[in-house]
Amino acid sequence: MIMLAHLSVPGLDASGVPASLSGPVVSYLRTDMGFKGIIITDAMNMGAIAGFSEEQASLMALQAGVDLILHPSDPIGRRNTSIRTAG
Repeated sequence: MIMLAHLSVPGLDASGVPASLSGPVVSYLRTDMGFKGIIITDAMNMGAIAGFSEEQASLMALQAGVDLILHPSDPIGRRNTSIRTAG
């Protein structure tokens, strides 16, 4: 299991999107490094993701390929929002 932090990694994703929400970072782990385990975000309820609502950040993380959202403020609400938005 790997936890991606809410920090910018310009060497992997020049957009400045936090690693925990970044498709290129998840792709690097899965493709380039061959990681086959579970990828989780850092805690969503700690207020560390500037510029994104918790709902938006959770959806971005799932779309990037993260397997598990760590500590959402409202787990049921995040799930329902993500399902409605992604579906």
